[in-house]
Amino acid sequence: MGIEEIIKRIEEEGKKEAEKIIQELKKELQEKRKALQEEAKKIKEEILHRAEEEAKREKERILLTHQLEENRKLLQQKASLFQQLFEKALSMVEKDKNIYRDWLKKEILQAVEPGEAVILLPKEEEELLDHDLRKTLEKKVKGKLEVKVLPKAEAIILKQGRKEINFSLREALKEIQDRVKIKLNQILFS
Repeated sequence: MGIEEIIKRIEEEGKKEAEKIIQELKKELQEKRKALQEEAKKIKEEILHRAEEEAKREKERILLTHQLEENRKLLQQKASLFQQLFEKALSMVEKDKNIYRDWLKKEILQAVEPGEAVILLPKEEEELLDHDLRKTLEKKVKGKLEVKVLPKAEAIILKQGRKEINFSLREALKEIQDRVKIKLNQILFS
């Protein structure tokens, strides 16, 4: 074997070795490219998933906010209607002195106890405490019943011992209104 053949053989082996190295590098490069593409795909899917979840949460938040606003408006309308009904009831009772007198009689008779009593009356409501009601109260009190008419008083007040009860129709309706509101809230929010 001559030098030329040896050189040729070395060159062929070198080429084969180089080709083999190149093929291995190409294969390794393809594997790395494939792994990077798969990683990029996973990252992309994860980013899309997060974006979808965030969009879903944002949509739910917007819908919930809208629903809460609609509920708030509805509750305001109901509260306004509720207030109008109580104002109308107050107006009706104030116009019909018989309804007011019957209510007042019932309330005072329930509240009064045996012992001295003082009833303070506004001047404009003096006729509501008529003779019959005074006699009934005197019997129930079984003691001294004093009735004072006060020009600047705003409601009928019963004083008995340490107890003082305000018989303002507006206050009584407000108390009823408050109780009804509490019951409505319990029904609505429980």
